[in-house]
Amino acid sequence: MKTTIDPYWLSEFRQRMSDFSPTDHEDALAVSIKLKVESGCFCKSCCPEGHREMSKYLHWPPEALKGVKVVEHESGPEILTYMSLAGGVFSFAAAVISLIVAIIQARNEGVRRGDKRGHPFKLIVRRLDDKDGFKEDILLEIPPDADVDAEKISACLLSYAKATAKSSQPKSKKRSKKD
Repeated sequence: MKTTIDPYWLSEFRQRMSDFSPTDHEDALAVSIKLKVESGCFCKSCCPEGHREMSKYLHWPPEALKGVKVVEHESGPEILTYMSLAGGVFSFAAAVISLIVAIIQARNEGVRRGDKRGHPFKLIVRRLDDKDGFKEDILLEIPPDADVDAEKISACLLSYAKATAKSSQPKSKKRSKKD
C-alpha cells in the first residue's frame, strides 16, 4: 500500500533540500537522515535531558560537521548531509554516522534520566531524485531504551549508500561564472 505524502510537507522538504544541496560537490547526493518518533514527540520540553545530551554533539568543531546541517523538529532531528561518490560507490562521512549514533545515545540517556520514554526512533533516509521525485527508506527502528549498536547503524547506512549507488548517480552541478 502506497502512502500519500502531504503536498505541503513535500514542498517544505523540497525547499529544505534545495537550500542545503551542495553546489560545490559535483559527486555528491544530498540526503535527509531523519530520526523520527512515529507517535508522540522528541521536543525540548518533553525530552529536556535528551536534548541537553544531544546539544553536546551539535557543538563539535565546524570542520567535523562540514557539509552537515541539523534541523530540529518536534518529531525528532533531521540531518541534512550528502553521500559522496568515490569509485562508483556512495558513502557517508564517518562524522555523520558518529552524529547519528550520538543523537540516539543522547535520547537513550535522556530516558534513563527521566525523559518521556516515548516510541521508538525510526532511522529514515529521504532524498529527491529525477526519476520518482521523492524517495524515503526506513532503515531501522530503535527502541528508546535499547543499547546503541554503532556497528549495526553504520552497516545499515553503508548498505543503503551502496544500494543507492546502483540506482542513481548524482548530476554534476557546475557553477557558471554568473553565480
